[in-house]
Amino acid sequence: MGNTKRRDTKGRVLRPGESQQKDGRYRYTYYINGKQHCFYSWKLEDTDRIPQGKHLCTSLRSQIKWLNKSREQGIAFRGNGISILGLAERYLEIQNANNKIRTSTKAGYRTALKHIREDPVSSVRIDRFKKSDAKKWIMSLKGKGFGYSTISSIHGVVKPAFQMAVDDDLILKNPFDFVLTDLIENDSTKRDSLTLEEQNSLLEFIKNDRYYSQYYDAIVILFETGLRIAEFCGLTSDKIDMENRMITIDTQLHRDKQGYYLEKPKTSAGFRTVPITDTAYESFSNLLQSRTKKQAEKNVCRQKNYLCFDRNNMPRYGSQWDKIFENICKKYRKTNRTAKFKVTPHICRHTFATNMAIKGMNPIILKGIMGHDDIFTTFAIYTHIKGNNYIDEYKKLGLVSIDAETAEKVPAKDKYKVIEFKSRTARQETGTSAV
Repeated sequence: MGNTKRRDTKGRVLRPGESQQKDGRYRYTYYINGKQHCFYSWKLEDTDRIPQGKHLCTSLRSQIKWLNKSREQGIAFRGNGISILGLAERYLEIQNANNKIRTSTKAGYRTALKHIREDPVSSVRIDRFKKSDAKKWIMSLKGKGFGYSTISSIHGVVKPAFQMAVDDDLILKNPFDFVLTDLIENDSTKRDSLTLEEQNSLLEFIKNDRYYSQYYDAIVILFETGLRIAEFCGLTSDKIDMENRMITIDTQLHRDKQGYYLEKPKTSAGFRTVPITDTAYESFSNLLQSRTKKQAEKNVCRQKNYLCFDRNNMPRYGSQWDKIFENICKKYRKTNRTAKFKVTPHICRHTFATNMAIKGMNPIILKGIMGHDDIFTTFAIYTHIKGNNYIDEYKKLGLVSIDAETAEKVPAKDKYKVIEFKSRTARQETGTSAV
């Protein structure tokens, strides 16, 4: 009697752990660390038909195969039932507990999590999400109108979150382990620096405008120092050494829904001193003298003596400056129809760096002034140099006789021909060969 084999209603022998309930559903029972677990199906085998009116499901024995395979690979069965949203939340919970993570970075995490939560993919179980699914989802975000930077932020959350799941033996592979630009194009707006002529024209407009002239000195300082806008907003008079003409950068001022807050630079390279040029010196003097006593004594984030204030006598912050620049550009383009360039506080920074590179500043020195963490970021500045500057450099070496005005008329695709021809002629005259 004890050897009687259990069978289902179709007469098939049920294996250990398998059973059939009164309603016809099949059940498999297994144990992990002494704790009972179960899963169910209306089908024992893949070939079985699902009873009428019942939902689609995977057969019991296919699920058992997945369980056994998971055990062999040393990973959790069904990813422990964790969804993509649940995984992202778990990952960000750990990240947000890290005091080294910047407040602005945490704000970016919250935005990315919001996009994940609002997407249908959020409820998908992590073990069911393959690399093809991940790529298809990323492309669908692009199709919905998400910009590259937003998609990059989302990818920057889900990729390490899934890697955490791999490390925790919840899944075998990371479906987001791919380079984002291999899948979608980085169509973010390119931040081109201004030419010296464009910069001077814009500053002249601001200086002579009845309303926007109030921002002239601050914008001159941005062009002359290359400071990040948050660094400029966080400047106080005690960090400006007018006698020795040096600025100490060690703080950034930000503002979010909770209010103002200070942050230290992202890396040790951000802690630096920046020289004050003659032009910037005059603008710093004007800003320091134009503050009222009430403004100078305004205490925000345990600091006083900020430089620029809004109509509420509170220190100006980054997004306010973004809007000011946007409005300036709109008005400037109305008076100068040929002007097509866009200017932001960060483009002022790019322009400063490009101007210093053109003037021949040592890249190592420029790296220090810009507060770059590595030299490769600094070298990327040189990609902002206009084609005419290439002509000027060859002209200094006596390899071309074409001037900048003529170079402007030469199509970009033909400029290398001018340089090549002159270089070849110069080699022939001197009897030298190409290296």
